[in-house]
Amino acid sequence: MSEWITQSPGITIAIIALVSATIAATITALLAPLINSWVKRREDNRKEKRELIASWRRLVGDLAAFASATGVTDVTERLITRPDFLNLEPHMEISLRSGITIEPVLSIGPKMAKPLDALTQEINRIEKKWRL
Repeated sequence: MSEWITQSPGITIAIIALVSATIAATITALLAPLINSWVKRREDNRKEKRELIASWRRLVGDLAAFASATGVTDVTERLITRPDFLNLEPHMEISLRSGITIEPVLSIGPKMAKPLDALTQEINRIEKKWRL
């Protein structure tokens, strides 16, 4: 039988092609689910991060609206007790984290209270870091 294979180069090529295709199909069948789960996990992670950024921006907007509606310029106490801030805090730089919870708050004209400006900049920094 081996003489028959060696004497027919077309059959040898066909057998090599069949073996190669079988190996390729097996590798694809094994790797496809892994690649799909990696892609889905990555998409879910990005979606979760986008939702966090949106909730943090809403937090800043809500506090700014509260400050302008009530005339209260010190929103620090309201800020540090909000669940959205508690989610944001671990991602913040340490210097900003301690500055928001300790420094007094100043409001100058129509600008937001100082921590809100700092929070907005920090949220922008995190968004860029996460490449969203």
